[in-house]
Amino acid sequence: MKRGSFILNGVKSEDINTVIQSRPLIEAPLRKVGWKSPYGVDGDVPFDEGAYSNTNLEMVMLTNGTDYIKDRQALYNLIDGRGKYSELIPYFDPGKVYRVMLNSAVQFENNHMFGQAQAVSTKWTVKPYKYLVDNTPITLTGLSGTVNNPTNYTAQ
Repeated sequence: MKRGSFILNGVKSEDINTVIQSRPLIEAPLRKVGWKSPYGVDGDVPFDEGAYSNTNLEMVMLTNGTDYIKDRQALYNLIDGRGKYSELIPYFDPGKVYRVMLNSAVQFENNHMFGQAQAVSTKWTVKPYKYLVDNTPITLTGLSGTVNNPTNYTAQ
C-alpha cells in the first residue's frame, strides 16, 4: 500500500483522488471504569466494566483530482457512513481493519486551494479493537487441531 493511501469499505483512496496528508495520532483505548464514593470509605472505589471505550482519530486528507467539486462529493459519499461503522485499512497499519464512524462535521478547507487540491479535516470515533485483514475461516478436520491467535486478546 502506498504512503498516504487507505481503503475504506473496499474503495481505494486512489480511486477518489485522495490521500492521508499526515499520519494521525493513534489513541490507545481506555478501560470502561466507573467510580463510586461509598459512605464511610476513604477514596473512590473503581467498578471495572470489563470493556474498552472508543477512541478518537483526527485525519487530514488531501483530494487532488481534475475536478475538486466532484472529488469532494466522491470523498464525502464514501466517508459518510450513514449511521454505521465503516471499515478503514490505513497505509500505516495495512494488516489491520479499523472500525470507524464520523463523529463531527467534515471540513473542506477552501481558503488555500492549489489548482484542484483541497485539504479535508475529519474526526472519527474508532472501536477499541483492530481486526485482522486476513481473517480466513479455519476448518478443523478430525478429532484434534491447533488454532493460533496472533494477537494478545481473545479472538472474536
